[in-house]
Amino acid sequence: MTTKEKYSISRRNFIKVTAASTAAVSTMTLGGCNVEKVPAPMKRKFGKHDFMVTTFGLGGQASLQWTAEGLDPVPIILKAFDLGINYFDTSNLYAGSQLNFNKAFKKLNLIPGESNYNEELRKSIWLTSKTAMRWGKPGWPEREGVVNWSNGDNVQCAVDDVKRSLTQLFGDGNGNYPEGAYLDMVLIHTLHNEAEIDVLYEGLETPLDPNGNFGALVALRDLRDGTNLTGMNPKNEKLIKHIGFSGHNNPPAMIDMIQRDEWGILEGMLIAINANDRLMFNMQHNVIPVAEAKGLGIIGMKTFADAALYHKEPTWSNKPEHVYMEVGKPGLPSRPLIEYSLTTPGVHT
Repeated sequence: MTTKEKYSISRRNFIKVTAASTAAVSTMTLGGCNVEKVPAPMKRKFGKHDFMVTTFGLGGQASLQWTAEGLDPVPIILKAFDLGINYFDTSNLYAGSQLNFNKAFKKLNLIPGESNYNEELRKSIWLTSKTAMRWGKPGWPEREGVVNWSNGDNVQCAVDDVKRSLTQLFGDGNGNYPEGAYLDMVLIHTLHNEAEIDVLYEGLETPLDPNGNFGALVALRDLRDGTNLTGMNPKNEKLIKHIGFSGHNNPPAMIDMIQRDEWGILEGMLIAINANDRLMFNMQHNVIPVAEAKGLGIIGMKTFADAALYHKEPTWSNKPEHVYMEVGKPGLPSRPLIEYSLTTPGVHT
């Protein structure tokens, strides 16, 4: 299927429209915006999902995670809503990002159970969070090459991370979340290697033993379906709608992650894709086509390579002073880099 057949707009016209949209968005102030002057964001069908996702989303890193002194990240989130953006991404590894979304959600009436709850607005957006916990139950064994990370002090497994997301995004931040709170998708965060995939699929590829341990996927499936096959969902809650994974630098492992899914569990993939792709991992010619063939919703990230495509040192950001604030200024155009990612066949947002 050609790119022209897959999307209802040609590559040339896409670039024209995104040029106008990107230029308008990049010049708006954070304090407010006249949305009547900004073209509505383009939308695409999000993989096999019955959801039209904007081609421009708001990620929960940068100033939402590493917030500089004197900067309020809430107006950034509110501006994204004003502009019609409907894809939002955060993680249990993103410091205060989820709490910043909570502050914005309170202003937007997105807290379930409150008298002013705007359910229609909540259904109009796609909210993703992530867990880097590979196991689905506390008390897991250490495995060589398998990482289990979370910013949560009391997080011991992927289920704990999901509940941490819900309490930080919609609740009191102390473990409580309102009835009706949910995540549209939870991603297994930053898949590294085959050893992690083996753990993630335990309880699916191997017999499920609720008295033993098992991988995150079978436990997340319980939270999606409202079942309690693992014993980790005794209230039969439905806390998430979809499950996926993210990856940065191991296409063979990511392909294996997709191909081993015989149960239709995986429905989304967050992947690094930028103008340097063909010189690095060539994602556009290996894992992206595999994910597309499976109908996964595909989200592109690292469009600016954490600003390494500008003047920043090519290292991971981990503090406010690392956030690059010059993108979009004269001499540092962002539009061609955004267009590269969004015209890569298979990428939805």
